[in-house]
Amino acid sequence: MGFSTIAGVTWAIPVPITHLGAGLEAHLESKPAITALRLCHRFGQGDNVFIIKLPQELFDQVIDEVLCESREASLKEWEANFTCYENRCHLLDHLHDSEYDEFATHDHDHDFIHSKSLYEYSLGGKAGYVARRIHDEKCNEWERRTKQDGTSGLTKYDQVLRQDFGLEAFISHQYVPDLAIPYLSTPGRSTAWNGAHTTLAYLTLPNQFERDDLGYDKYRDENRYMSTTVVCIDPSIMTLTNEQKGRFERATRWLDLQAFVHVTQVPNLVTTTESPLRLRGRTRLFKDHLYNLSLEEREREREQMEKLRLKIQDGQWPKLLSLVKSDLRM
Repeated sequence: MGFSTIAGVTWAIPVPITHLGAGLEAHLESKPAITALRLCHRFGQGDNVFIIKLPQELFDQVIDEVLCESREASLKEWEANFTCYENRCHLLDHLHDSEYDEFATHDHDHDFIHSKSLYEYSLGGKAGYVARRIHDEKCNEWERRTKQDGTSGLTKYDQVLRQDFGLEAFISHQYVPDLAIPYLSTPGRSTAWNGAHTTLAYLTLPNQFERDDLGYDKYRDENRYMSTTVVCIDPSIMTLTNEQKGRFERATRWLDLQAFVHVTQVPNLVTTTESPLRLRGRTRLFKDHLYNLSLEEREREREQMEKLRLKIQDGQWPKLLSLVKSDLRM
């Protein structure tokens, strides 16, 4: 049982966690082959060493192709587990045909079950148990895959990110607020109505965060946690240097990353110039009556939110952000 908070102020870019993980994995796996190709292109000798005859532009395309193939293979694995973690999975994703047939007996036809997501349907029987077990294991595997504990998960990729690009990854798991859930819904597949969670990722400058660990107050109130995290801000970080900007540009280009703003982050990233709804550092962008609207009205609200999300996402990055994450383990 314990509580930890990590906080800091730094320049950062929000990126999709799956693409970040797949990009770093592909970069690490392809690094020996790419290094060999570069050496051959630069120092190769002999009439039959055709790679030395390639102009730099074509040679760069060869490198991109090597990375792209590796990234695509890796991305499938990252997406598979993340789909379950975000509860975007489908019941059928976890069942073989024989198991599906067993589950689709009784009074429910195939079309009905196909329209239901894992948590929207009351699981029962052997097939239901198997589907739930596979789903939970994929969720657990996702958290293991994205750990930053210094020994497992993303740790080796963190080292590559620092050494090769001069950046760090700020990774945070979070539950999606109830009011934001309807904005995540995807017709026919979403489980958002029954709760959802996600994983956020930011590329940041290194060594900008402070960590505070605190146990519970076992002497007075074991259910109470108290913590104060103080971060001393160096005024020099308020300006992004050209060299630091170049790190972000190189990392996003090489790892094939683009800024990605998750809908849950819109209230935190919106400014007074983008929305008059920002009051006292908070926003009322997620409407509490969305569940009661008609499908047409609900879709209109989602479209407005999506326009705002894209406006922020397509803005200028990196931005100077205050990033804080907390984790309570009972």
